[in-house]
Amino acid sequence: MNVQSDRNLVEAVIRGDRNAFAVLVERYKGLVVGVASEVVHDKHAAEDVAQDAFVIAFERLHSLRDGGAFGCWLLRIARRAALRSARQLRHQHALQVATGDAIADRIADRNGRLNDRSKDLLQLVQRLPEHERFVVMRKYFDGHCVQEISEMIGKPVGTVTKRLTRARRRLEHWFKENEQ
Repeated sequence: MNVQSDRNLVEAVIRGDRNAFAVLVERYKGLVVGVASEVVHDKHAAEDVAQDAFVIAFERLHSLRDGGAFGCWLLRIARRAALRSARQLRHQHALQVATGDAIADRIADRNGRLNDRSKDLLQLVQRLPEHERFVVMRKYFDGHCVQEISEMIGKPVGTVTKRLTRARRRLEHWFKENEQ
């Protein structure tokens, strides 16, 4: 088996070989997710951070002076990305707490009571992972578009869309379980 060094793979990527970057991603994926998990304490958020870290590394690879130091350099990028994500998650949580009463007001009847279906839905939304719960709340309860949510959390539109899709699938599954 011919295992290429990080230095050789980095040089190949810089020459235009994207497959070489795929080898680096495979080699470091577990470590990057691990570093991110230590900071964000959420599996899905850590996977998002890892994806962001690899994108940043790919875009900045030309600035790496020593290809042999790729692993350490990548893990520093991952840690910084995780810290940024953790700050954003704390900010999102504070916004969520601040807007929680406003959401309840929107789905309550004139007397301030929630019907059973609305209560069930709110309880299920609260079970979502924090990063999915935030985008669901902003989209469906606050009426923000995907682009606005993307700007709020500093993530690409595709990430917001992916989180909404995952959340909807999860909610649909939980709703079906509750109805049985």
